[in-house]
Amino acid sequence: MTEFEKKFEEEWNKQKQEIQKPNLLIVGGTGVGKSSLINRIFGKDVAKTGAGKPITKGIDKYESEETSLVFWDAEGYEISTSGNQDRSNFETNVIPKIEEMNRQELKNQIHLVWYCISITKHRVTDYDLQNIRYFINHNMKTAIIFTQCDNDEEDETGKGKEALGFSEIISKEIPNLMYFETCASNITLSLDLEKLIDWSIEALPNEQLRKSFIQAQKVSIAAKKTQAYKVVTVATATTTATGLFNPIPLSDALLLAPQQLAMCISITNIFWMNTGLSSSVSEILKTQIVSLLGKSTAASLSKFIPIFGQIVNGVVAGGITFALGSALIEANAMALEEFLNTGKLPDWFDIFSSATFVNAIKYAMNNK
Repeated sequence: MTEFEKKFEEEWNKQKQEIQKPNLLIVGGTGVGKSSLINRIFGKDVAKTGAGKPITKGIDKYESEETSLVFWDAEGYEISTSGNQDRSNFETNVIPKIEEMNRQELKNQIHLVWYCISITKHRVTDYDLQNIRYFINHNMKTAIIFTQCDNDEEDETGKGKEALGFSEIISKEIPNLMYFETCASNITLSLDLEKLIDWSIEALPNEQLRKSFIQAQKVSIAAKKTQAYKVVTVATATTTATGLFNPIPLSDALLLAPQQLAMCISITNIFWMNTGLSSSVSEILKTQIVSLLGKSTAASLSKFIPIFGQIVNGVVAGGITFALGSALIEANAMALEEFLNTGKLPDWFDIFSSATFVNAIKYAMNNK
């Protein structure tokens, strides 16, 4: 194992251990489309039948090592064999579990509530209102999500008529809520999915949880890029302040400082953590991507690249860090978009050779 590979493995494992996973509670009656919504936003069958761990009657927990989010699926009410609605289990089992969690330290609490109501059910029930009121009265960040909205007739403003009627009913009882129209079955119809992602990010209580949520979702590449540029900003500031000390040698005339290696791994996690390809992409990052990145940027950075063992001026170091980070963000954004559209991993060589990537390097170099 080379020195670079050893440092890579150490940093990869360190960041994996530091992940703080948000707890997302999804509530709604049977058949409202909670599982489909989760799978649409987070990109894999995390909520498929049988995948959850029953915690108590009426609430299941979905968690995996490759997903930087924990899902809690709760029934807001049950439908009895006679067709009547019954909220007793929610009161007897679900609420006590929620309250038990919320008495613990922040990392174990419920951080977000997505309350799902299907447009196709054609009504908001009294149980829905009781449940929503409970979450609001207990200061839980709660979004009202109208599901299965692809068949909702639009009004003159482009909003669904049924969804608008539902929101008016709820608002009369519980004001100042956020409403989102969604559809999981039609992948060409995004409706309010990106708005829901943006609201959820802002509603989370700290930066670590926000970063993990952004890693987990696959709807908004823009949110991933914004988060990744925050990482680049911090790494740039650090290397500008300290210079490049003890850089790690690579085979392509590019020396990577520990801060830059950490930045590259963090960016990769932001884009790929919840795709099911995190481990394979990390291996590609270790063996190919950094090498291609070095070859692609070496010409632009040649006058800045140090001889191994040198201490590099802080301003120069910051410029190199910003260019490397910006280039890797654009490469990952292009790669992820291609993967989501085709289901195939991209040709990294083509990406690093593309005009879009080359222009990103030039822009980064000219604007740092």
